[in-house]
Amino acid sequence: MKNIRLGYEMLQDLIGSKWVPEILSEIEQGSNRYSDILNNIPFMSSTELRRKLRMLQDRNIIIRIEIEHNVTYSLAPFGEDLVHIFQHIEEISEKYVTNKSSQPTYQI
Repeated sequence: MKNIRLGYEMLQDLIGSKWVPEILSEIEQGSNRYSDILNNIPFMSSTELRRKLRMLQDRNIIIRIEIEHNVTYSLAPFGEDLVHIFQHIEEISEKYVTNKSSQPTYQI
């Protein structure tokens, strides 16, 4: 049971971390260069993107590939699993959250 709790805590940390779902979604959809990711996520600063990419690399969620000074990013297997989780959360939200304001209501 301890491993499950640790897994939940890890997922909560990643899910609750601002910009992580958006970054992983962009990489999964083919925006694998730094500039593409930055341009496709409104209001995200370059400093914050740099920090998040480093954190995701350190946690083995994404892979940084550098070939002749060209850097791209791809999802590691763990990152692919996280994208599926984020997509499922989005599906649940679309299905059950009826009021998307700061005080959402849920339709069960």
